[in-house]
Parts: sequence; C-alpha cells; structure tokens
Amino acid sequence: MIVDTMTLEEIHKELHEDFRNTRAQLNNRVEKFKGVVLKSSRFPVRRHYECKSLQKKNRFYVQLTALKRGEFKNPLFDYYCIFDRPEGLYLAYLELKLNLTLIYPPHFFARYRERIIQDDSISNLDLIHLFASRIWAVNFGHIPPEHQEITKTWAETIKDENILVG
Repeated sequence: MIVDTMTLEEIHKELHEDFRNTRAQLNNRVEKFKGVVLKSSRFPVRRHYECKSLQKKNRFYVQLTALKRGEFKNPLFDYYCIFDRPEGLYLAYLELKLNLTLIYPPHFFARYRERIIQDDSISNLDLIHLFASRIWAVNFGHIPPEHQEITKTWAETIKDENILVG
C-alpha cells in the first residue's frame, strides 16, 4: 500500500514489486478480453480491467488494446495504478520490461478537467480512466521488426535533439 511518506523511488519499487501479485487476475482478464475481441466487429477494441493486489491493496488496471481481430492472442498492454495521497489521486503507468514508471499528479488532472474535458460532473476516478482510455502515447507495445530500424525511443530523441523534458 502506498503511504503519504513514500518517496517517488519507494513508490516505483512498491508498484513494480506488488504488480507481480496480480498475475492470476491479469491472466483471467486477458482471457475475457479475447472473447470481447473475437465477438467485435469494430476495431480497435480497448478495455480496462481492475486487478487489485490482495496483499497490499493497490488498485492496478490493465488496459488491453487489439487494433485488429488477429491481435486477440497478443494485445497491447498498458498497466497503470491509481493511488491516493493527501493531494488527491495519482496515476502511475508501469512499463515492466524496462522497469519504468510514469506518474501523473492530481494537478495534471485538475488542468485536464479544466482545459480539455470542461465538465465538473465527472468524478476524479472516472476522469483518470477517461484520460487513460484516450491517451495512446503511453502504449508500451512491441514494435514489429520491420519498423524497429526506423523507430527512435524518447531517450534517443532527447539525446539527439538536446531536449529537456520536465
């Protein structure tokens, strides 16, 4: 469970260690998603499912995306966790292979609500799910071999272009 006194490094470590406790639930959600994709006639298909950690009570979500019917066996995965601190709800995207975490603070969602959504009736939790369903830039999916040689990572782009992201 994420507590108020944790640093960003501790939150990162906690989320990546605790996510392993949701593997059985995740496998169940992937099987459910396969059925949804096979029955669908419109693509892409995107669903998010909750996987709650039983030991530490962290709320993880897996967002599965199939761009076409043939991807029912190998959908794109987005893992994220929503956690609460005194400032409000945070969203943390997890990239498991590279051991990365991208955290969005409550202030970001206040601005997102004010400038993009412009609707005060939606709850903060629903607003975060809406944001997660609309953002495609955080897909940590695989790049097909034929496109790998022409694809740059953010790190390579930042290094080459001398860009500072903050």
